[in-house]
Amino acid sequence: MAVISNGTTLIDAGAISVGTGNLTLIKSIDISSGTGTIDFIDGSSSVVFDNTYDEYIFKMINIHPASDGVNFSYDFGTGGASTGATKTTTAWGTYHPSAALAYDGGKDLAQATGIIKLDPQGDTGSDSDQCGFGFLQVFNPGSGSVVKNFYSRFGNDQSGDYVMDHFTAGYVNTTTIVTGVRFKFHSGNTDDGTINLYGVGG
Repeated sequence: MAVISNGTTLIDAGAISVGTGNLTLIKSIDISSGTGTIDFIDGSSSVVFDNTYDEYIFKMINIHPASDGVNFSYDFGTGGASTGATKTTTAWGTYHPSAALAYDGGKDLAQATGIIKLDPQGDTGSDSDQCGFGFLQVFNPGSGSVVKNFYSRFGNDQSGDYVMDHFTAGYVNTTTIVTGVRFKFHSGNTDDGTINLYGVGG
């Protein structure tokens, strides 16, 4: 028996014909020791970050800082840039062993152009067994008519030897096309890690 909605066959004989939110790998950057910034700019180095997809996901794997006690961050840019766009954000986090929730309004951005910390409630340590990891999800960066919403979740091994989980949401306050994203530690370089960019669709 087929499942049909509004004249479109969704399921027939066990086959699903609707979009399932497949991830298409667009670009993978393996970060070498001493890297200051990691840029993903549409049209540069095989990066696609436009209206090809309505949704993009950056996955950050084993991000290790060269300096101890620093925050991994990101920013957005327009017009071929990867920084400087106006943003509003809110963030909170939780950590163990204290089993506490943390919110600090002073870490939020309010119509500001500064960087967004992926780990706003606590820094990332540089011991050999410490790193940061997570994702950044961006919606409609290629739209010329709506603001650009985003959401990130980032876990890390804090320099004080405890684990943290950070949640951030916000929007880029522009109807101009957002063309790029920059990742970096707020101080010092990135020592190791991988960032993958995916388009969501299909």
